[in-house]
Amino acid sequence: MVSVYGSRTGAAVSEFQEDQGLFADGIIGRQTWNAMLNFEAATEDEVIEEESTFDSETDLDSVVE
Repeated sequence: MVSVYGSRTGAAVSEFQEDQGLFADGIIGRQTWNAMLNFEAATEDEVIEEESTFDSETDLDSVVE
């Protein structure tokens, strides 16, 4: 298996690390990997929470005339 980890990917990883308060070396080590997994889980929870507060009848009535 061949993978490409170019300069743009490294820059994105470094930016993510900075945002998470990690040492920004652009390398996905254990701390970065765990931060990515936790970030993904938090993002999914936020989406689920937003979807669960959606009242389809009320919201659709206001959109459809």
